Amino acid sequence: MAPLTLTLQRLAAVSDVIEKAFGLHYPPDRGVDLQRLLTRASKASGGVGLEAFVESLLAGPLSAEQRALLIDTLTIGETYFFREPQVFNTLAWHFGGAHANPADASNALRVWSAGCCTGEEAYSLAIMFDRHRARFPQRRIELLATDINPRYLQEAKSAIYGPWSFRGAPPWLQARYLHPLGDGRHQVCAEIRAAVKFAQVNLTTDDYPSIKNGTLGHDLVLCRHVLMYFSPQEFARVIHQLAACLREGGWLVVSTAEVGQVNDPSLVPIQIEGVTVFVKRSHRPGATAVATPRHNGHEDAFSISAPSPVPPPPRVTKPATMSPAQRAPRPPSPPDAHHLPGPQLNAALLSTALTHADQGNLPAALEICDHLLRQDKLQALPHFLRASVLSEMGDPREAMHSLSRAIYLEPDFIAAHLLLASLERLDKRADAAERHWRTARGLATRIPPATLLREAAELTAGQLLALLSAVTEEPAKPSPRPHPASASRRRRLAGNAVLPG
Repeated sequence: MAPLTLTLQRLAAVSDVIEKAFGLHYPPDRGVDLQRLLTRASKASGGVGLEAFVESLLAGPLSAEQRALLIDTLTIGETYFFREPQVFNTLAWHFGGAHANPADASNALRVWSAGCCTGEEAYSLAIMFDRHRARFPQRRIELLATDINPRYLQEAKSAIYGPWSFRGAPPWLQARYLHPLGDGRHQVCAEIRAAVKFAQVNLTTDDYPSIKNGTLGHDLVLCRHVLMYFSPQEFARVIHQLAACLREGGWLVVSTAEVGQVNDPSLVPIQIEGVTVFVKRSHRPGATAVATPRHNGHEDAFSISAPSPVPPPPRVTKPATMSPAQRAPRPPSPPDAHHLPGPQLNAALLSTALTHADQGNLPAALEICDHLLRQDKLQALPHFLRASVLSEMGDPREAMHSLSRAIYLEPDFIAAHLLLASLERLDKRADAAERHWRTARGLATRIPPATLLREAAELTAGQLLALLSAVTEEPAKPSPRPHPASASRRRRLAGNAVLPG
């Protein structure tokens, strides 16, 4: 593990300051992560040392400059247009008509994107309503988008985005709603920009619901990929406040990763075509919440394929609290993929971590891996991805700890043995490295040669055996390179240092 230059007491104290100010939760087992982020913030503050920077945070109330610096350092800006497209399909076909409020003279449909980051979600909503205007006749759409990070809000207001924000986007998006700027970037058209109002709101305060900032009386609130960074207590408190922002019968939508943690008496979970929405319960005697009927035969409103390395898992009620005995058994491996992760793994969140790793945003990938492991430490794949990220970040000792855990959970995880062998060799522990290479070779002989090895740079079992044999027979030669693979796969294996040589 990377050495801590701050004492555990200092880390605990500054963690408490951060949680009280922003709701972001850094428990003791994330001390290394917190120190890494604080080091980055201290450098951005003018080059003061880490200890001096921490002392300034603990000295008294945070200044506006300190708050802005911490917000910019600690928050993760990962989003894109029509993220989780099935959510937008559900909203397009099932939301709106039943939400007319006779008491509202304006007949407005009020929508809030809470934690909007750089605005892609808010503009996606505006585009969705525009494309499906016929389903919202004579309704005025009021769209509010808020975030705690002022820099993100400035980027959102400019509505200028690069290709990464449009990954997987359908052709009609660019043709109808985007203007090319000539440098690879596009700006959202003026009509859609005008449909969204942006404001700064800290979800961990009691400043909402309020008429003053427009957070009261909403028909729909989306708060996705934000709450998972909060402590359980803060998560529950924010959910309760968001529920208070909804009209009777209004919908709250969170991310797939957060669904199982929502537990508020005023919210009723309802499944609509595979998407869970939480409906604001009526407090009138005898009133009940009714699910929106399934719409049969419609086409996808937004047929966008988000990258996902594993199939989406079935919804579980509270995955973080299930005992090992309660977990569903792992399915048998398909013929073209050796040991795919079990059904309890949060595929959507893992996909986000992989995306961060592929783009070189290693701290964000590491943070999500840690979050996945706090939910369930009995999944080998997050341990392996965490090890790959740590190895590239220059922390081989902690990477080896993570690989040992992955192998303990899945003794036949071949790629984990290979990467651990390479790290052991770099640590001048030749005997340990040879043991793991020998184990990987033995495991590879037990499966069909054409089987792709999970997370092993697109190697098949047969190719791995051939490479290992070549290296074993001629140890003095430079190590052969593995089967050609994408740069992202090589990155996740720390430069493909998986073979002896």
